[in-house]
Amino acid sequence: MSETRDEELTRRVAREHKNAVDVARIAREDLSSAGKLRRYDLDNHGDIDVFVQIQNIRIQNTASLQSIVNTTFQAMMEVETETENDRNIDLWYANQNTSVNHVLGVSVLSWTHPEVQVSMSARLGKSSKQLFVGLTLSEMLPIARAKFDEVRPEISGIYEPGGQVNPQSKIRPKLG
Repeated sequence: MSETRDEELTRRVAREHKNAVDVARIAREDLSSAGKLRRYDLDNHGDIDVFVQIQNIRIQNTASLQSIVNTTFQAMMEVETETENDRNIDLWYANQNTSVNHVLGVSVLSWTHPEVQVSMSARLGKSSKQLFVGLTLSEMLPIARAKFDEVRPEISGIYEPGGQVNPQSKIRPKLG
């Protein structure tokens, strides 16, 4: 027997909550083990330009992890993907304040990642093929997605398909 729409929505909300808690915990652990930025030392680091590039990557990585700790993600995409070798159902989350993609139990991608852009903008149930030049992905079919105003402590968002979860009350504009 298949799930009713309400049961499916309840299952997804519980999954998102669990993943948000797990992602924040793993991001905090990664931050604490990321290490401190170091001073340049020719004997240990070689070329200064390479050292600067590595430090810039560390800075971006640290800033992205901190963004994930602060607000785990603002969107969820459930997609069927096809590569040259296989077909999978994938679950991705997007954080609008990150510039680095992370796998923290689940994939947390930057908002500008091409797969996020396609899966958030394409019609559900419609396959996209020619949009992935240079990636191992050859086809994507968005199954469901959600946009969140808040994930923790309570999920507030719109699932497509599925409906609205904990809708925020409308604030009436004040005159004067």
